[in-house]
Amino acid sequence: MAKRIALCIVLSLALAGAASAREGFGFTKRATQFNKTIPPALNVSGNKVNVTASSRTRFSDKAETLRKLTEEELTKSNKFQVETPADVNVAIELDRLEVSSRSENKVDYDNEKYKDKDGKTQYRKVAKNVTETVVTGNMAGGYKITDSHAGLLDSGDIDNSFDKRYDYAPTKVEQELQDSFLTAAAQKIAARIAPTTRKSRVLLPKGSFEAYAPLAESGAWDRYLQAVEAVPAMSDPSQDAYRQYALGIAKEALAYSTDDPKRALELLRAAADHYRKAVAENPNEKLFSEGYTSLLDAAAAPLKRAETSIKAYEAWASGPTPAKAAPASIASSKAAPSSKALRNQGVIEMAKAGVPEENIVLAIDSAEATEFDTSPDGLIALSKGGVSKNVIAHIQKRGKK
Repeated sequence: MAKRIALCIVLSLALAGAASAREGFGFTKRATQFNKTIPPALNVSGNKVNVTASSRTRFSDKAETLRKLTEEELTKSNKFQVETPADVNVAIELDRLEVSSRSENKVDYDNEKYKDKDGKTQYRKVAKNVTETVVTGNMAGGYKITDSHAGLLDSGDIDNSFDKRYDYAPTKVEQELQDSFLTAAAQKIAARIAPTTRKSRVLLPKGSFEAYAPLAESGAWDRYLQAVEAVPAMSDPSQDAYRQYALGIAKEALAYSTDDPKRALELLRAAADHYRKAVAENPNEKLFSEGYTSLLDAAAAPLKRAETSIKAYEAWASGPTPAKAAPASIASSKAAPSSKALRNQGVIEMAKAGVPEENIVLAIDSAEATEFDTSPDGLIALSKGGVSKNVIAHIQKRGKK
């Protein structure tokens, strides 16, 4: 009889433990995604935009393509419509867009197996000729964004470069590289004044909330939130932490789907509060505060993601960005590159053309203006482009004239 009572007690404790441990993410994680809205760098007033693009004659067709791509990026959200007269004007100057490929031969070595005079297996290096395809590209230009009433809001460059070797002959690589340059430039300009979106992965809690996962996976985050809110708070804080987390991901997802920055900010702050409660109630659950990575999936740290978005949305909801003093042209803007200035790519082109070192130095010293990138990335690009150490050192001393 005593043994039966003891067995019942053990079974009761085991069942109670199983019930209290049912919440979690499980061994096999379940994830879904939402469209994370990234606020623009600048908060502009008005919703009518006009985009113009200019260039030298040889690049006029590419400038027109860039103009169209920029319009498409700006009108992807509900923020802008193309119309004149416009509230916001975007002027683009395309100085250069050149893409080329060439074949180069080099000597490589293979390990060849053979038998020596004693019949033992040996290896030796055997030279072979290899043909590589070298693809290079360079894009230079700038943009200026102005408000029809306030004046200059922003300016910058759209510079880009590419240099890669292939051990085969890639097809359509030049056209694809040109398209990628133009698309990247359009996206960069649009992101200055229009919200953009990107997919963001999130883990879904299981246990009491697994039945609601299909709602999240279908994008019905409002219904997912209603379902989670109907779940009573759990007596065990470590288990209730998963309810707090579920509330957090639902409110964060809904924040990104609203067009009202202030409402989105309220939801994001509420989501961050839920994430903080989840961390406080169950500090042992690392997925509340850390990112998740597996061979097949990845999700960012929830609280960090929400806090980063809060800062961006606070700036977005604070009102229009004040205007700057307008330069006479894009080229005269400090942030935008001057078509007459000598920059890194110009030096690289001289080096590749075989211009002697002393002549490159003279060209640098006699340039009307220089806009050299002497950051670590800029110096690496110069070195990879064949520029000598002496010329690189001269560039660093010269700086901007």
